[in-house]
Order: sequence, then C-alpha cells, then structure tokens
Amino acid sequence: MTWRDEIREIVAEVSVEELPDVIGELARAQAIASMRLRTDGAGHVPEPSTAPVQGRDRLLNTSATAELLDVKPQWLYRRADRLPFTRRLGSRTLRFSEAGILRWLETRR
Repeated sequence: MTWRDEIREIVAEVSVEELPDVIGELARAQAIASMRLRTDGAGHVPEPSTAPVQGRDRLLNTSATAELLDVKPQWLYRRADRLPFTRRLGSRTLRFSEAGILRWLETRR
C-alpha cells in the first residue's frame, strides 16, 4: 500500500466527527511540505530576499500566514490569542512570526 492509498483510506474510514482533525493534520503536513520545497534540504532558504536576516524574524500579515498554513484568515483571527506565533502591533493589528510558525509546525509532526 502506498502513502497515497493510506491517506485515502484514513479519510474514507475516519468518523465524520474526526474529519476536522484530519483536515487540520493534512493542512499542517502541507505547510511543512511547502516549507521544505522552499529550502535547499538543509533548512536554508536559497533566495536571500526571503530569508530572515542574521537571526531576525519576519512578521507575516494575516493573508500570507493563512496561505502558509492553508487556513482561512478567520481561523487565524479566532485563534490569535492562543497561537504562540501571534504578534500584536496594536489593538487591531496582527502579525505572525515566521520563525514561530516554523517552530510551531515542527511540534505538530
């Protein structure tokens, strides 16, 4: 059985109540795979314009973060206070730490 078959089997057999958790895990796996594709295999981003500068972190807006995590922006807004990578720049301005997102995704493997 291939990994594709295993994924299809899980999706087909899991209860409807568990589907949101399955979808969340698939989204996390997609985000991790996307980040791996953007690196050279050793964790280094090849394009200097997208890499954090000497330990500095990039703050991403809601749209970029939602795309990276493959979720809707509303999902981020609802969970902003519980996500460890959320940064508040004002009472109505959210940004998200790129390095924090990567660390958070690693804990979800």
